[in-house]
Amino acid sequence: MERREDIPILIDHFMDKISSEMGKKNIRLSKEAENCLYKYNWPGNVRELENMIERLIVLCDRDCIDLGDLPSEISMLYDINENSNYNKLINIGESGKIATLEEYEREIIKYALKRFRSFNATGKALGITHKTVATKARKYNIIEGMEV
Repeated sequence: MERREDIPILIDHFMDKISSEMGKKNIRLSKEAENCLYKYNWPGNVRELENMIERLIVLCDRDCIDLGDLPSEISMLYDINENSNYNKLINIGESGKIATLEEYEREIIKYALKRFRSFNATGKALGITHKTVATKARKYNIIEGMEV
């Protein structure tokens, strides 16, 4: 969504409008659920946000919609990006895109070679042989100035 600062206003508007239409006037979002909706990218724009609010109100049987009530594709991204419960080795951006295994391998080999400055030391640190390090460094074109 282009104007992220409008999301809280839109959420309030849709919550009031839709809950009134359905006769569920006391429904609200928890702060965490509201933050999650705010931080989500909303590729479908305003219409997707409105549909989401409607879905949440229809399915909610309590007066407070919480993070657990949101669809997992939205709540998991929020949880991964906001909470430190997840392993920080896996960096997932706001879009939820994760790197391929090959991309992770290239980056860890590149980082370890830069840090340890030899195939032997890199191999020991990564738990692989120096030959494997050399092969992968050649594969990813990252062998500049390394010792065998």
